Amino acid sequence: MTYHSDLSTTMDHQLRAYRHFDLGDDDPDRLATRLVAAMPTASFARAGSWRPFVAELLTMSPFDSPMVSLADARREQLLEQGTSALSRHWARHEQSVKPAAVGLQAAETRRNDILALVAHELRDPLAAIGAALAVMDHRGNALDAAERAAIGRQLHLSVRLVGDLLDSSLVSRDTLTIHRKRVLLSDIIATALETTAPSRAAKHHALVVHLPDGPLWVYADTVRMSQVLGNLLSNAARYTDPRGRIEIRTEVHGDSVAVVVQDNGQGMTPQTLLRVFDAYYQGIRPAGSIYRGLGLGLALARAIVDLHDGTITAASAGPGLGSEFRVNLSVSIEPPRLDETVAASQPE
Repeated sequence: MTYHSDLSTTMDHQLRAYRHFDLGDDDPDRLATRLVAAMPTASFARAGSWRPFVAELLTMSPFDSPMVSLADARREQLLEQGTSALSRHWARHEQSVKPAAVGLQAAETRRNDILALVAHELRDPLAAIGAALAVMDHRGNALDAAERAAIGRQLHLSVRLVGDLLDSSLVSRDTLTIHRKRVLLSDIIATALETTAPSRAAKHHALVVHLPDGPLWVYADTVRMSQVLGNLLSNAARYTDPRGRIEIRTEVHGDSVAVVVQDNGQGMTPQTLLRVFDAYYQGIRPAGSIYRGLGLGLALARAIVDLHDGTITAASAGPGLGSEFRVNLSVSIEPPRLDETVAASQPE
């Protein structure tokens, strides 16, 4: 792990409470305690060296001005003293939390195993329900049309939840695999738009699509990347009010392309943005929503994009101001084969 800090904001705010902090304290334990207290809590991660942090302490404005003009020898002594104290403190901290960390990891592994087993066992019953529903639909009894429609919707949701659980289990074990090949990005987007059309139609959303003028090839798993974009489009529909606007567009920057899904819906708070890609995290559910998800969709999306050597980011100006998700992928720069060129030129 690496030590991260934003010295212009968080650290400066934290250190103002330690204006009379004394790095020259000869007691190593007391010095380490003070250094840890001065460090931003969110940034307390192991560093290759604590020197940059301690050096910054020597020059921060909350400290007395004589600290800034220290002689080089005294400054080096303080650097060594503070670095050594923090290193020893962190070593003791690691030893104290290691048993708990091992126990938590084992508990998480057991939980994932149980969820994967349950999801696996549910596939056969759901398949049987789907087959029975298909027979009922074929008979076409008008008296139970509404009931069949309700069963179909719930079955579709259940199948999706089970699939998310199975995929999450693969991610937790680092066994999720993809099968990449050169594909048209427009085909991936078209598949995602098709699978999510019902959710937009139900709320009468306006859809805006901006695709590249010519064929744009990417090296991707069509099924998995369609799953990613489908998840983003589904979320946009879920968190956008009826008759709202959803846009999907592509932006080419050199040898990379960004697929952007933007809406004018509920938006996100800064707190939600920090956790939006965490597994099982769910933000504020839209008013009147009956959707009961697991909070796995965006976590899976990030894992799939990572496997494509890409990035996925989220942004929002705040509650009520909509959201924007960007999936960045590398463009395949190999010259297209003849069959690919022909396929790309076929009318849809």
